[in-house]
Amino acid sequence: MGENCSCGSRLLVQASIKDQLLNKLIARLQIDWHPGLPTDPNVKIGALIEQAHFDKVRNFLGSAQEEGAKLIYGGKVHSDIGSGWYIEPTIFDAVTPDMRLFQEEVFGPVLAVTSFDTEEQALALANDMFFKLPPKYFLSVRTDTAAAPRRWNCFANFFGAVCLRITPALGLFGLI
Repeated sequence: MGENCSCGSRLLVQASIKDQLLNKLIARLQIDWHPGLPTDPNVKIGALIEQAHFDKVRNFLGSAQEEGAKLIYGGKVHSDIGSGWYIEPTIFDAVTPDMRLFQEEVFGPVLAVTSFDTEEQALALANDMFFKLPPKYFLSVRTDTAAAPRRWNCFANFFGAVCLRITPALGLFGLI
């Protein structure tokens, strides 16, 4: 899974649980998420599809750090494997809405982490993203899921998630 368009590339997480969650995530990545050849049944991260896309993902790694995101895991390029288009799972923390990593899709093994304190902040962050491919939300308490489409500008169904966003190019109910 070097490239997967349904893989979440952004994590909005409540500040009070962020460190605990990231520690668990990193521990799991260290155990069994290492890049390698797809012929190895133990490998979960393969190569990116082509050189041009590999270069694009590498550019995201550089621009994220230049814009102030904090690299907390991974980011290493593995040019010694196969085609050389391998990037280990990468996590950036302290990603803000003005950063390219927050606003654009990477389509690579990169996770952008942004924390929030209140539900209102989370909603504002989620609704501030231009691209919403495919959003997911996980709640620790039962809530009114019928309100989700109105508040998050997206809804989940059995087929995945759909987001509605008003855009000049697509009109009132453009699907992004």
